Amino acid sequence: NMLFLTNEHDPSSTRILDYLKHEIQVTVLDFFSIEKISTIPFDEFKIIFLKSQIHIKDYKNLVEYGEIIHFLNYLFGKTNVSLFGQNYLSQPSKQKILDVARKIGFQVPDYIVVNSKAKLNDFINRKNRVVCKSLESQALFSFEDAPLERYNCFTHEIDKANFAELPEYFFPSFFQEFIRKDLELKIFFFKGTFFPAALIPDNQVVKTDIKASKYRCVPYAIEEHLKSMIYQLMTFFNWKMGSIDLLIKNDHAYFLEVNPSGQFGNISQECGYNIEEFIANELIREYKNDRI
Repeated sequence: NMLFLTNEHDPSSTRILDYLKHEIQVTVLDFFSIEKISTIPFDEFKIIFLKSQIHIKDYKNLVEYGEIIHFLNYLFGKTNVSLFGQNYLSQPSKQKILDVARKIGFQVPDYIVVNSKAKLNDFINRKNRVVCKSLESQALFSFEDAPLERYNCFTHEIDKANFAELPEYFFPSFFQEFIRKDLELKIFFFKGTFFPAALIPDNQVVKTDIKASKYRCVPYAIEEHLKSMIYQLMTFFNWKMGSIDLLIKNDHAYFLEVNPSGQFGNISQECGYNIEEFIANELIREYKNDRI
């Protein structure tokens, strides 16, 4: 049996499940609760596919919430379970991922995490142009009364106006050197296979975060040394899939981030990769090999 964890409104998951359901038995969950955990035979799962963040509901107190968290960490960490996607409950920090990427050989824009306006000002004076990002690798959220309305935390440049509005001290925030890119790439990785795409803006006026603008994806060929560094990064964290964001400037690749839950819907459709069918076939193959 396979456990498939996803958001019920995720179209990529629906397409993968359409391929899977004709070949193997799949248990699909979009949230966890004490009741669900009590009725599902978790010891029978050999493959867990984690497509989105884990929603935990209906706990009565923090003790129950903590028990669910500990159980899920145990479940995802079992040595006899093949996990696709990342356990969001014990994910490494963005800073840790950037530091590992730099050690592997990626160029990484300098960054700082501060809660002081004075320290931020020092960083801006050294780097000239600076952007602000979320501390979390994937800052995507919605509200219970409107689950179809999803909100993202985009990257924004710190200019004189929004800097002036900051208080002297604020919540610890992630700031990074701004890189004037020649091209932005998104590369979906799955078990050593690469699906690279260049993100092309639809007009000349592009926001700091291209994902906040209208853009299209086109297939893009990446060099072997870049594949090697991505493979090393994913292997280091034991991630079998993920979407990697890179900037290209003067033929140098700057690593931005990796999303181990792997957002790939637009790449799959616009580039003609049909990633959903590829993933389904790989999961079916692993499922059947495990049963031999």
